[in-house]
Amino acid sequence: MPDVTISIWTAAVGFFLGFLAYFFKKWCPSLYVHILTAILGIGWIVYVFLDQGFIKTVPIFFIFGFSFFSSPVPERSKTQLKEIIDQLKEQGAREIVLSKNKERLLADLLFSGFFIVIAVLYFLFGPNSAITFILLYSFISLFVGLTKRVGLLRSLRLFYAEHEEALYAVSLFETKKYPLKELSEVSVQTRPDVLQLFQLFSLFSPNIDYTTSMGKTWKLSFSGEKVYLTPDPLESMDFLLNLNP
Repeated sequence: MPDVTISIWTAAVGFFLGFLAYFFKKWCPSLYVHILTAILGIGWIVYVFLDQGFIKTVPIFFIFGFSFFSSPVPERSKTQLKEIIDQLKEQGAREIVLSKNKERLLADLLFSGFFIVIAVLYFLFGPNSAITFILLYSFISLFVGLTKRVGLLRSLRLFYAEHEEALYAVSLFETKKYPLKELSEVSVQTRPDVLQLFQLFSLFSPNIDYTTSMGKTWKLSFSGEKVYLTPDPLESMDFLLNLNP
């Protein structure tokens, strides 16, 4: 098994190069950015190979690739986000105001902090085994998910396009369209089930967490996934109930 410290540094290098590529693309052609990050990445892998040997470098390579391609950078700029929102409004889509408060993010931070403490204690005092890499994978996934949650809380906008009978969830990270004809069930909860929606417990689940507050939560069941939303209490959501009498 490769050294734990090397593994953690590899994940950090992968994240750093992912962020570096994102910011450099604003000023340099993509080709140059890819060449630069490839040179730096290969340089790190070669260093690990010389220090650890071939067998131990193989999992290090996968750790690097996973962390690099998982870097939680926005897919678009604020200008591009505004253009998408303006286009939806021009097409007659109505914005559904979301209830947003810091308590929802604080709940995620508390759960994440608890896991991070356990992981760090194991990294420091536990044996170097397969569990180490499971924790490291979980740690990376948690960091990525938590960073995206922060960006989502700030940038998420929800729109209802009546002419299409579709919901649009728009953020810096993605734009997703949910045709209401594919909606199979609607339910309302008094508050989000934070434990069920926690990043580590929903890695392989079909849950899409768009909750931005600790208030009343709408659960929309589509084919293959369940979407959780927290609209403002003053928003009318009757169009969803009318589809599912």
